[in-house]
Amino acid sequence: MRLKDFMKLDEYTELKKKKWTVLTLGDLDEETRHMLWDMYVDTYQSIGLHIEDANKLTSKYKISWLIDNDNDPKIDAFIIYKETKQGNKLALMGSDGQKPNKKVLIKQMIDLLKQKSWHIEASHKVAKIIESNGVKVIDDEKIISSIIGKSFVEMLSDGEYKRSLGTLGVVKKKMYGSTK
Repeated sequence: MRLKDFMKLDEYTELKKKKWTVLTLGDLDEETRHMLWDMYVDTYQSIGLHIEDANKLTSKYKISWLIDNDNDPKIDAFIIYKETKQGNKLALMGSDGQKPNKKVLIKQMIDLLKQKSWHIEASHKVAKIIESNGVKVIDDEKIISSIIGKSFVEMLSDGEYKRSLGTLGVVKKKMYGSTK
C-alpha cells in the first residue's frame, strides 16, 4: 500500500517520494494519525509528552509536513506546525528513528527556521542542533508572550524563559527563528 492510500486526498494533492508535502491532519485517516502518534511518542517520551493521546494531537494541531523518504510506503518523518500572530510555529516533529529520516527531518526544520516568519520553541538536543546551525534566538519578551499566550510564566536570561506546557508543568525553553 502506498502512503496516499492511507489518506483522503483530493485530486489536486500529490505526494512525491522523498518530497515534503503539506497536508491538514484532517486529511489523514485514523491509521495514519496513529502512525504519527507513535512517532511522536517515540520522539518525545525521553523528555516528556505534553499531549495525552492521538485524538488530542489531531484536534489541537491542524497542519503538517509529511515525508516518505525510503522504500517502504509509510510516513518516515513529520513536522506539525500552527499559524500564530507572529508567523508559523513548529510545534511537534518526529521520525521513525532511522538515521536518514532523522537527517531529512533536521534539514527541513533548519530550512524552515531560516525563512521569514517560521519559529520554534526548543530545549534539550533540538535546541543544540538549532544553535549549531546558526538559527537566531528570539529573545523579545513581548513577542514570545504574544506567541505562547497565557502559558508564558517568566523571562530568564539569554533568551530562555519559563512556560507552562500541558502535563509537563512549567518548563524552560528558548524560541528560535524569525517572526513577522
